[in-house]
Amino acid sequence: TFLVRSGILTSVHAFALDPERGLFILGIFSFFVLGGLLIFAFKNSTENENSFYSLNSKEFGLLLNNLLLVVLAVSILFGTLYPLIYEAITDGKQISVGAPYFEFIIFPFAIILGLLQGMALYLSWGSTKSFSFLSKLLLESISLFLLTLVLLFILFDELISASFFTIFIFAWILAGTLMNQFSSKSFTKYLDFLNRRIGVLLSHTGMALLVLGVGVVSSYSNEMELILKPGEKVEFINKEIEFLGIKDVEGPNYISKTAEIKATDNKGLLNITTEKRTYFPSGQVTTEAGIDTELFKDFYVSLGDNFNEDSWSFRLQSKPFIRWIWLGALLITLGTFIAGFKLMRKQS
Repeated sequence: TFLVRSGILTSVHAFALDPERGLFILGIFSFFVLGGLLIFAFKNSTENENSFYSLNSKEFGLLLNNLLLVVLAVSILFGTLYPLIYEAITDGKQISVGAPYFEFIIFPFAIILGLLQGMALYLSWGSTKSFSFLSKLLLESISLFLLTLVLLFILFDELISASFFTIFIFAWILAGTLMNQFSSKSFTKYLDFLNRRIGVLLSHTGMALLVLGVGVVSSYSNEMELILKPGEKVEFINKEIEFLGIKDVEGPNYISKTAEIKATDNKGLLNITTEKRTYFPSGQVTTEAGIDTELFKDFYVSLGDNFNEDSWSFRLQSKPFIRWIWLGALLITLGTFIAGFKLMRKQS
């Protein structure tokens, strides 16, 4: 973020040029960093306790989790800075680091972190005496995995093998989170367990949904770029898209070219508008996508450039389960807040 604000790196996002958002991000960054340092400084650390734990304990799992996240963060930072380092040591020669590098780096870390998270609630403090839970956890994960595949086939009429691994990680995390102690206790005691561990359960469930969303949207997304004239129609997935026309709209600090789109499918008729705005006095141009939101899929229409008087380019996108990524992030945040709040009440 600060490399972009300084002008060393160029961001692909339009808001990167807005200094007000930079100050807002700086405020958030300062709040969390300084707040964490203050908590660490004022926390009572006079007690000198020796802690011993084995490699199969929950403590070691947390340590390994943090170590993996640090290594991942350093790897991403290196990928971001490497083009600058290369340019500096080669007298101006330029190189880019793209998606293949980051996918290659992130994928193995995501696997290990996902497997650790699915086992987290089964591990014991100090030492885990038995790993007999693994066979039960594997059986539950495979069952959830198959049910999820059936759901995806019903929704999309196809199964894409590239998404199988992330779907299994989703099933593994969800089974390890929600099925823990379900069969060994009565339903009443299980509800009490859920109430006591609600913060952890929400966070882990949110992580599972986030993984599912990422896996599905990366495999089942569809995109089309085309040029249309007013009145022309095109088929996209299960929708008939018709370009109705362009109108000029004047806003408080911008002028806009607004395209009106009619989308028709088996659920009915939908009118969507997408804009290309020019802000004054900077002259910055942004695209406002038209979005049709559903539970399992979002449909996007983005207006592009003008060709040959009344011809315009458009980008049509279908993003399934994109909302589940945001839902997962919200559950992680909510679970973290609840867990911290309960800990504060317990200590007070």
